[in-house]
Amino acid sequence: MTSKNTAPDLAALVNEELTLAAAAEQIAERRATIKATLIDNLPIGSHDIGDHTVQVRAGARRVDPGKVAANHPYEQSPELYKHTVDTTAVKHHLAPAELDGYKTDGQPTVVVK
Repeated sequence: MTSKNTAPDLAALVNEELTLAAAAEQIAERRATIKATLIDNLPIGSHDIGDHTVQVRAGARRVDPGKVAANHPYEQSPELYKHTVDTTAVKHHLAPAELDGYKTDGQPTVVVK
C-alpha cells in the first residue's frame, strides 16, 4: 500500500511485473514438461512416489457437437438443437445507439511489454 503523499514508483513496478511474468512463464513451461513426463510414465490411477501421492486422471469425456451434427442434422433431430442470439447479426441489424444499451464492460486489464 502507498500513502496518500507518496506516489508509487511506476517504472519499478513495470520492471518487477516483467521480471515476474518471465519467471511465471518459465515455471509454467517447466510444470507442463514435468506433468507430461509423469503422464508418459505412469498409468491412470494413484501412485505413491516418495512422500507424495501422484494421481493421473483420465481426460474428460465430452460430447463432440460436430460428430452429433454429422449424424443427426437439424432437419431430422431439431430437439437436439437450441436457439441462441447471434451477436454478429445483432451488431449488423441494430442501430449503434440501441446496441450500446446492450453492452457490458469487462474488468480493466494491464499489458506490459
